[in-house]
Amino acid sequence: MTWQPVFRRPLPAGCLTAVLAVALSAAAWVFHGPVWAALRDHPYFAIEHLVIRGCGPRLSEDAVRDWLGLHDGASMWDAAPTRVKARLEAHPFIARAAVRRRFPDDFEIDIRERRPEAIVVLDRLYYVDRSGSVFGPLSEGDSRDYPVITGLSENTPGGQRAWALRRALQLVRRCQRGRCFAPVSEVHIDPELGAVLYPAAPPVPIVLGWSSTGEKLSRAARVLQRWEGEGSAERLQKIDLRFRNQVVVKLRTPPAAEPRRAGAGGKRV
Repeated sequence: MTWQPVFRRPLPAGCLTAVLAVALSAAAWVFHGPVWAALRDHPYFAIEHLVIRGCGPRLSEDAVRDWLGLHDGASMWDAAPTRVKARLEAHPFIARAAVRRRFPDDFEIDIRERRPEAIVVLDRLYYVDRSGSVFGPLSEGDSRDYPVITGLSENTPGGQRAWALRRALQLVRRCQRGRCFAPVSEVHIDPELGAVLYPAAPPVPIVLGWSSTGEKLSRAARVLQRWEGEGSAERLQKIDLRFRNQVVVKLRTPPAAEPRRAGAGGKRV
């Protein structure tokens, strides 16, 4: 039998670096103590290229660095991807994060911020994203130009609160897509009445409950259109659509006319 020599391609530079890192890690494991400290703090493994993508509008790259504590000269060994990912996703404004560490000095982070769709009133003001997740609380400079969801509290059970928030957001999105009579100013969650909608104008509560909300919104639009056409929308106090194929309209009580004195020879009205 004749043996033929086998020629192998040289390993890429990245593989050599990884092999070197593993070898040094093994050596550090063997020698422990001073050797590991020297390896961890060696400038060769300092993060030189920290790339952060996906910031904005709420977070900046500097804010993410401060949250992680990763600054110039930080060691690659102190930035385990699993730990960094967990730390990022613990931030109230970060929905997801991906982390890649490439020895000896490259570190990449991709984040996706939560996008607020409404504000919920609990013990304080919080944002709510599309999934119904609550995050925040709002700070002084945060925008408040969102529909408000009221009627819940910090003591509302988590599952019940998430369900109610998702249903409220469905109503908000339906009206934002133009399938409603006006932009929504507030959605109130009432334990007996269900969802109560407050349009921006006219500011009259519209009681929907939780079922067949699309059809009920169409009925409410017809009622509002009629009253606005007559110039009497300000007389509306409440519109209740909880009953099948019915609309119950409650009107405001007009203020009593004050007696006035007519001219000479006139009557008191």
